[in-house]
Amino acid sequence: MPDAPLEWTTRPYQPGDETEILALFNEVFSENNPDFEPRRLEHWQWEFEKNPAGQRILLAIDTEGSIVGQFCSRPAWANVRGEKMLCSEAVDSLVAKAYRKGLRRRGLFVSLAEEFIETHGREDLDVFMYGCPNELAFPVGTRLLHYRPVFAPLPILERATRSDVKRSEDVVEVERFGPELDRLWDRLKDAQSFGLWRDSSYWNWRYVDCPSVTYRMLSLPDAEGELRGAAVVREKWLDKDVLALVDWLVPRDDPEAATLLLNAAEALAAASDLSPLQTWFHPEQPEAEWFRGQGFEPRDTFFNLCIRIYHPDLTLRWIKPEWYFTMGDSDIY
Repeated sequence: MPDAPLEWTTRPYQPGDETEILALFNEVFSENNPDFEPRRLEHWQWEFEKNPAGQRILLAIDTEGSIVGQFCSRPAWANVRGEKMLCSEAVDSLVAKAYRKGLRRRGLFVSLAEEFIETHGREDLDVFMYGCPNELAFPVGTRLLHYRPVFAPLPILERATRSDVKRSEDVVEVERFGPELDRLWDRLKDAQSFGLWRDSSYWNWRYVDCPSVTYRMLSLPDAEGELRGAAVVREKWLDKDVLALVDWLVPRDDPEAATLLLNAAEALAAASDLSPLQTWFHPEQPEAEWFRGQGFEPRDTFFNLCIRIYHPDLTLRWIKPEWYFTMGDSDIY
């Protein structure tokens, strides 16, 4: 007689499921990880209930009515050639231990993923789904779920923190962003022709309202109060004592604004004795070239940036050189 039932049914998330989802999440992700910190209900509510772009959650239910698996994504508004469209990031996929056949073989995980993609993989819902699968999920994602690698592995840029950097008084910290960020984004969205829609609604939800991490919002206004640039930083990244520059909105024709914001971030790092500075940018984007010119060097990570395209007018050939991707676009909190 098997130790656990081998049959399941599927259904979408229903209000009240979050308690059981969270318990299973903490059980699965704490396996073989002594440093794991349990996720709190407050975080789940922020990530899924309060996400301004909505939620996508498919659950597997065993014969006793318990949740034994989940495939879900975190929707976000995307920028596609200056047009606002929905996309999503695959996050928090999990299967109870008794239901795993191994990620390299078909089982509950693949069945859930296929049903999820069949339901939500439509251009009228999400024009694409992306994710950063780890070493275990990457093979099954590319082989069975048709994830297409964009960068495998995804490089990170880093540089040792300088202790003598001076921060300009023109760079100020703000608690939230408002219409001034929307106007900055409106000026930049055509140049950043593929990626997330980085307006104030998204930045405030993703960074200011996140209950699990303290992010610091750096603003560089001009004399009239219009933004020359803005950035988001946080202390520590993947439990390392670094200063992570997680998001960045600076016109490419204003290197002075970029320098002032980078110096402000570095001053915060030096004050907290954090080194190195780290950030993510597409290796071929002008931002990556500028940061390399400031002494940042690329290092490989264990992340693999992948995409599944649903819109017939999008191609990997066009997407790959255009994708504006930052640390904050990931589900690392």
